[in-house]
Amino acid sequence: MKKSLSIITAITLVACMVLGGCGSSGSANSGASGSASSKSEESNFKHSFTITTPLADTHSAVKYLNDAFAEISEKTDGRITGQVYASSQLASGQMATAMDMVVKGTIDMQCAGNSIYGSYIKDYEVLGTPFLFESHEAADKVLYNEDVYNYYSKKCEETNLHLLGYMENAWMVYTNNKHDIKVPSDLSGLKMRCADGDLVEAAMTNAGASIVYLSLTDLYTSLQQGVVDGQDNGIAGAVYTNKLYEVQNYITNLEFTYSPSVVVMNNDLWNKIPTSDQDIINEVLAKYMKEQVEYNRSLIEPNLKEIEDYGVNIYTPTDEEREIWIAEMGAESPAVKKVLDENYNSDFVKTILEAAKEANAS
Repeated sequence: MKKSLSIITAITLVACMVLGGCGSSGSANSGASGSASSKSEESNFKHSFTITTPLADTHSAVKYLNDAFAEISEKTDGRITGQVYASSQLASGQMATAMDMVVKGTIDMQCAGNSIYGSYIKDYEVLGTPFLFESHEAADKVLYNEDVYNYYSKKCEETNLHLLGYMENAWMVYTNNKHDIKVPSDLSGLKMRCADGDLVEAAMTNAGASIVYLSLTDLYTSLQQGVVDGQDNGIAGAVYTNKLYEVQNYITNLEFTYSPSVVVMNNDLWNKIPTSDQDIINEVLAKYMKEQVEYNRSLIEPNLKEIEDYGVNIYTPTDEEREIWIAEMGAESPAVKKVLDENYNSDFVKTILEAAKEANAS
């Protein structure tokens, strides 16, 4: 199983693409022209941004977004500020409601996993194709691939969103309370909560699991009470930050699907912001998104060790077992391929699968 061995290389690539330094017309923050000034004296724009995320307030994305807006406030003499509201609290814990509120402009910004955008931008769920990426570096390259980024940016704009770039949610693993999950057939009979998305659902139901959709805010209690047997989330994501390991006995460290946290702003609001202030927002967010991705990945091993010390059984599939997972749940597996062919833009699916193949091989 390929591992993410070169975090710095990947982060350098992401930063390059985010800041527009790689020449991609559609890369994140492409509106920025050079370095933003330390102060923005020519603008009178004032706004206090509300930012929603389903992530817990202990997740690194929350800290880095709050830090970013502290710097934005400094660079704009306090005219532009922002506050992150964790656990979808602005929408009473309901992720779908929060998504609607950002599209309508009731909430200004959102940082959320790609699957949450599926109700408005169906093709964002393609990123959740099981085993699409073989490393963090490959995921970075595809997210900021010019054709892929431009496609999602356009789809966001059509939805009244402005794509600002990507932070990191996590690489999903399986947890459950019944037994080790070593191969797909071990999912049979388990009640599993998973992120929304028909690709993941097709893969897991094909293996015999029963899918239960729950808000992240309800997941801890549901696991504790046996409403569901298990779930998929990231080690450095909800498994640790939401303390799901306290109510789970087994973790399969599989690297099943990669989930970026998509950072967007209501597009109507974005278009009201003067260019000079857009430049500042772009530059500062790019810096902190890069730092959050790097930091989040640095947490995986220590978080995993702490969870294991807590008493949770950690199982890492062998290379042979991983090949079974890929054959039965990957993009070329019958169940997943059928959904890709029937439910998504075929040209875009081809684009992203080719980009992933190239990135995985590099």
